[in-house]
Amino acid sequence: MQSWKKLLVEGRIKRRRSSPDEIRKMIKRAQTYLTDANLEALSMDTRYQIAYESGRMWCEVVVRAAGFRTTSASGHHEAVISGLPEILGPEVENLAIFLDKSRKIRHAIMYGDELDVTTPNYVKSLIKTVNEIQDNAVAWLKKEYPDLLSK
Repeated sequence: MQSWKKLLVEGRIKRRRSSPDEIRKMIKRAQTYLTDANLEALSMDTRYQIAYESGRMWCEVVVRAAGFRTTSASGHHEAVISGLPEILGPEVENLAIFLDKSRKIRHAIMYGDELDVTTPNYVKSLIKTVNEIQDNAVAWLKKEYPDLLSK
């Protein structure tokens, strides 16, 4: 993961307020992805990708709710994951580190030439981590931005 301050200096993260509607849609998408990641009819690799996307989306929700946005520069997934402990605090750093490692596996699935990269244990661990990220994100939103959870 990258230093949040370095990302700001490099312009890979910018201050920009998102609309409540935009954030609510992202929350819905993150929840849907996590539900879909539990569908056993899907392949392990697909479930892994979907679970990762849910975790990344929850990081994006936190970053955007806090008034930031990643740029479209290379490494934007890593940048948004780096924001999780910066905004929510050091207690979620291990979750962010795990999600960042999962980002690398997801990259191998998406762009590598191997099939069946993941295992049921990988998928289960990632889903568990994403559930914890979701729980922390929702608790933070309830405290800091409760209006984003309504409607």
